[in-house]
Amino acid sequence: MIYHPTTIDDVQKAVAASAQMVVRGAGTKPGLGAPAGDAAELDLCGLSGVLEYEPGEFTFTALAGTPVAVVEKLLAAHGQYLPFDPPLTERGATLGGTVAAGLSGAGRYRFGGLRDFILGVRFIDGAGTLVRGGGKVVKNAAGFDLPKLMVGSLGQY
Repeated sequence: MIYHPTTIDDVQKAVAASAQMVVRGAGTKPGLGAPAGDAAELDLCGLSGVLEYEPGEFTFTALAGTPVAVVEKLLAAHGQYLPFDPPLTERGATLGGTVAAGLSGAGRYRFGGLRDFILGVRFIDGAGTLVRGGGKVVKNAAGFDLPKLMVGSLGQY
């Protein structure tokens, strides 16, 4: 079964209804998350959009299915860019897929990797519960940095 959610609530229901699930976006990295057996597929391309952007703070909030190219265009309009230089942008890579794969381009060597720029995260756990970690500012709390755990997780934690 393939789920095409358009809201967070839809994602929660799909995850809660499935014993095994493979998460995908635009499919630009198919070798990293191939479906296993009878696992359901969660296509997050419909869960797209930039929810908040603060150019003066150099921060934005976007949904997982948002194409990286959309984010880059928004930032460029304000003279900004993604410093970690994400690959596969021209092929339609999504923000969620880029984070899940932990991919940083050549910009990593000068500015740092993707994980250095994630401040907060919201994700759905295996039981369908919405989990939040981090925040909107660099220094928001002590403790485990949950957002960094998502980088390279391939939809598994």
